[in-house]
Amino acid sequence: MEFFRRRKKEKRREHGGHEDNADSWSIVSLQDGENYDFFKDGDINFGGHFVPGAFVNNPIHFDLYQEALSCGFEIDKAIRVNVVGNFKQGKTSLTKILVGKTCENVQSTNGVEINQCKYYEANGDVSFFERMSKVDDTEIIDRIAEVAKNQSGWFIEDDLNLTEASEYGRLSLYSEGFSEYDTDSSDELFSKQLFTEDTNKTSALKTKKRQKKTKNVLESKAKVTVTPEEIQTFSTCLSSDDYVSNIAGNLEIWDFAGQFIFYATHTLFHSKRAVYLLVFDLSTPLSEVVKDSEFPMETGGKTMEQFIKFWINSIHSYVGSNDGSEPPVILVGTHKDRLAGDELQKSKYADAYFERIRKIFEDSPILNHIQAKDFVVNSVDINDKEIVELRKEIIRIGMKQSEIKLPAKWIALEKELIKLRYMKIIPFSKVVEIDSQNDFPLKEEEQIKLFLIYHHTKGTLFFFDEEPISAYVVLDTQYLIDAFKGIVTSERFCKKEPQYRYFWNLLQQQGKLTMELIDRVWESNYDFLKHKKEILMFMQRHYIISEVKSFDENTGTSNGLGWYIVPIFLRDHSDNNTVIEFLKGKRQTSLRFLMLFQYTPVVQIVYCRLVAALVAKWSVVQISVSEQEKEFLLYENLGAFRLDSLNAGVVELQQNRIEMRVISLCTSRNVDSITADKFRRFAESVVISEFSKLRHSSTIQGKPFHTCFRCNDECHGLNGSHEILQMETLKGKSIEPCLHMPVSHEIHPKQALSEWFEDISTIGLLEDCQVNEKQLSKIAQTIGYNWELLGSELDLSNAEINQISMDNQTSSMKIFKMLLKWEARQQGNATVNRLIQAMKSTKSLTVEWDEVMNIIEEIASTQDK
Repeated sequence: MEFFRRRKKEKRREHGGHEDNADSWSIVSLQDGENYDFFKDGDINFGGHFVPGAFVNNPIHFDLYQEALSCGFEIDKAIRVNVVGNFKQGKTSLTKILVGKTCENVQSTNGVEINQCKYYEANGDVSFFERMSKVDDTEIIDRIAEVAKNQSGWFIEDDLNLTEASEYGRLSLYSEGFSEYDTDSSDELFSKQLFTEDTNKTSALKTKKRQKKTKNVLESKAKVTVTPEEIQTFSTCLSSDDYVSNIAGNLEIWDFAGQFIFYATHTLFHSKRAVYLLVFDLSTPLSEVVKDSEFPMETGGKTMEQFIKFWINSIHSYVGSNDGSEPPVILVGTHKDRLAGDELQKSKYADAYFERIRKIFEDSPILNHIQAKDFVVNSVDINDKEIVELRKEIIRIGMKQSEIKLPAKWIALEKELIKLRYMKIIPFSKVVEIDSQNDFPLKEEEQIKLFLIYHHTKGTLFFFDEEPISAYVVLDTQYLIDAFKGIVTSERFCKKEPQYRYFWNLLQQQGKLTMELIDRVWESNYDFLKHKKEILMFMQRHYIISEVKSFDENTGTSNGLGWYIVPIFLRDHSDNNTVIEFLKGKRQTSLRFLMLFQYTPVVQIVYCRLVAALVAKWSVVQISVSEQEKEFLLYENLGAFRLDSLNAGVVELQQNRIEMRVISLCTSRNVDSITADKFRRFAESVVISEFSKLRHSSTIQGKPFHTCFRCNDECHGLNGSHEILQMETLKGKSIEPCLHMPVSHEIHPKQALSEWFEDISTIGLLEDCQVNEKQLSKIAQTIGYNWELLGSELDLSNAEINQISMDNQTSSMKIFKMLLKWEARQQGNATVNRLIQAMKSTKSLTVEWDEVMNIIEEIASTQDK
């Protein structure tokens, strides 16, 4: 029996046809003539809603996304709140008060605490409360009904017998294509999305034969098992114009720990769609040094003002738009009860405090993040009126955030994975199996991966589409946070157990994480030990920890040592005498390569991630300090890595920059420029990835740092020259003075830059191979302006290029479709080297050659396996 039917007259009015034979159905898809509006950081506005930014710049993902939307879509209206600030500022208490809880026995947050909530508006008031269950079947049905109601104009058929239908206790969702007997060509653009009873059990309920089906009928139906009560909910939603969907009231509150030691996990959960609450204790002056009793070594003498700078700079750097218009940040001052004076005096004091914070960011786009309305709260008073107003403001701002358009066909798989969240980590093959058991499966593994990638960027699960980690999916993000939290906070019992005290001291003093400590910390949690291998794999991929390797001089290879380094725990500063001894007599790159950051507070976190990535790729340099003892050159501010048997790379943290240099380990040899180029490209790609994965920006849109250099001539000693040279200053010059006193000398820019940048004329595979679709997608993302000229170089006609441009909306998609057309025409001769040669030959073509070389190295590595 058909639950909904498109009204014939309404359909014919829309398409100028006749009223008879009007039993066809409409779902708007991305190709149906609507235009895209492009926004900063890769978002696309479509019909007032947004395409997930993670898909915009990846042509294959965007294609898959469009395909998934063709069967219908829903709008993700959930509001997310990120509560950030320094430790002991009242964040956790505020979070509890917001959801109507008391603050008894509140403890500091360790890591990130995720609170699944809902909100309701009634009579001008807003209420927050925690959800009782993560699995809400009624909500799923509500979402499905919302899809039907909002997109297709369906209504409940008058002859529907809900009592009869409820006997079967299930509701099915599927999609079919229909064509009319008449010649209305516009019908070809439409597909049908239909809610119906299970065909096998309710054939007697069907009251009308379907018209002939087109070839795109899906092979199976998607069943969502529900109760009779939920069928009633479903019908109520569709039959009432006044019905308000519960999905509009979903709310997530993420409480971020304030200790620096937990910042390693924070960057995983920033979100450009979140409403940020920056929480601080108004009774603490901005100039006061903040000390943490639990982690006294972490604060480094930083003041309240410096911590506030860190948080707002982090938000802007990782997920902020260039103009600072998003995401919004609300200033929330706590401990109102501790302020002196009457209510008027407290208000004046708070206003002055908020103004001083704004002046910190004067004449900077960062100021635009801060919202006009501030809040002064007593975060232990559940009846505080300011809390009520803060809830209203969160919802008001949150409702203005972009609403994301998602494929409706994802709902069934999402529901099943939520039910399995207790399993924590499951194989990807298990997800495929679960999908296959749905009667409306996504079917293709690439579509399943697209679903997982979106939820990874949203922070609801972890999935990386790269081997070998792609074999697993973390269903509960809190689980991974808690695993790391257990290690960080293990001091409380390790210090009292002699057999583990030694291993704790290694972690605290040297950043060395041993398997003995891991087993001890996780032994009380069976799930941690059960999934130990997978947890450690995900921690390494997130660059939180890395297994340390040793370089084998005989084979020239690196081997894992079975223990890990946690860069954020590194304490020792590099010893100048040790570094001088290591560099003594060795030739270095004549210039130091610098990544110069505009916002200093984020540099240390970026450096820790980079060190973890470098440790994962190369072995750490070891030097002999005695006949029996060797020392790793890895410190809080400096690390040295064996790039190969003849060269080492050094990365160093300075106040606002990360510096790199390469050293030849043989005194008679110069630095190998190919090795130096590879070292630079890898480090840059890691740093760029750390920022772009949350901004969803493509590589062609620029870097999150300025490329600079410092003279590294031996006359400057260990630390190099003081003067920082911009890339633009050196380009095209044959000679440049270095005016460092007391010794002045010359720099030869062309020769110096060639040490760090390989000539593009040498780019190509030694063993050429046929290019595939995924590689074309990656290469398309490296090409920028004048891509049409490349099309001509690839022998595409102007008409074909113009057609591609008109048929596709994003630049990366246009380029991808052009490359696909070239690949199809080559009939097996579309090789990587042939494409690279065409790119080199196209004058005025903008290409991110570093990324092209990274892709080529990736292809070469797969050929070697």
